[in-house]
Amino acid sequence: GSVVPAPHHLSLSASIMRSLTTTIGRCAAARRSLLILLIFTAGILFDAIFIQNPRAILLLSSSGQQQGDVNNFNSFVAIKDTRDWQQQQQQQQDTTSNNNVRSNKNNVNPNLEWCPKAKCDDDGGTEEKEESSCQPCRDKYLFVIATGRSGSTTVMSMLNLLPGVRISGENADVFHQYHSMIETLRSSRYRPFQENKVGPWWHHKIKASSFACPAQEFLRTINPPPSVRKRKRKRNRNRKRKVREDDEHAIITGFKEIRWFRDHDEFKDDPTQMVDAYRRLFPCSRFVFSVRSDIESQAKSAFWNETKSTADKEVQSLITEADTLAYLKDLNAVHVQAYEYLGKDQAFWLDLNEWSAPGGMKKFDELADWLGFSSCKYPDEVGNCWDRKSFTECGEISIGDQCAYRY
Repeated sequence: GSVVPAPHHLSLSASIMRSLTTTIGRCAAARRSLLILLIFTAGILFDAIFIQNPRAILLLSSSGQQQGDVNNFNSFVAIKDTRDWQQQQQQQQDTTSNNNVRSNKNNVNPNLEWCPKAKCDDDGGTEEKEESSCQPCRDKYLFVIATGRSGSTTVMSMLNLLPGVRISGENADVFHQYHSMIETLRSSRYRPFQENKVGPWWHHKIKASSFACPAQEFLRTINPPPSVRKRKRKRNRNRKRKVREDDEHAIITGFKEIRWFRDHDEFKDDPTQMVDAYRRLFPCSRFVFSVRSDIESQAKSAFWNETKSTADKEVQSLITEADTLAYLKDLNAVHVQAYEYLGKDQAFWLDLNEWSAPGGMKKFDELADWLGFSSCKYPDEVGNCWDRKSFTECGEISIGDQCAYRY
């Protein structure tokens, strides 16, 4: 091929260099200064010609080599362009990934093995996801829903034998009040789940899932880990029993409650609404239903025969034993309805008359496995502890030194 003509700025640069060379020959004193200037100028020219305009490299090639050099140059340009494109694509992907993490981080479920169907963000996906610091599915929760005198306190104690589980006792169904607070806002002109532009009620839109995190923080407040001194004493005791435990950083937390349904008119016709109310606040949760199929014995217990001045509201309305039996029968049916609504993945059924019978501790072995624990074995004699005033009267209980959480 023909020689590519030199660009105008290259010819001009050559003229400047010839002039500088002539000047250097005339004056020895100026030679050194101009030599420095020549080197500096040469650096600038090299950058302008070969770095900023790589095609000028072809001017240094002979005509016989030009075709190969053109091919090499095209390859060089293609590689350079490809690398630039790849870098741009990677930067775009990183930006998109970071934006997705920021905008949808409360929609991430880190506990799929525990709550695979949890709705971590109940905005429905109909609107653009907003960044939120609330992550409703970050922690796992377990709730024991029970009838009075169904052995629920023993169930709580049995669960707390599992390493990393901390289930507290009853709390007067305080979370119903939290639920009522949200419903009060929902039914008022406040309209929490949309932007309210009405002057006296003005506020930005509130994500429905954002109400979950204050509820979970409140649960951590009323169900704290033991004090440092108690943890140390417990660790020493467990070391002797060869039981591993982690009370400070519990894997699963929750509470047991017997006053979850009875005094709340909005749940009486449909107990599944109560379940959904809990799941909105604790989306990554499971439920244990504790009942007593022998309602005749249950009706004769002290709880259902308290004096009217000290009894719960529901007990005060039960005049005769027949009233109590009818009430307990209906209450068990409500538990069945809620259990079936949740399904076996999210709910576990415990009947006092089954697990307190000889060999009944296998139910708790099954419960531990359902919760995600392995190699946990409840001793048979624990089944006799449920009717004690305190579970600790049974002495030190070990469910195996290999009992551990699988996930």
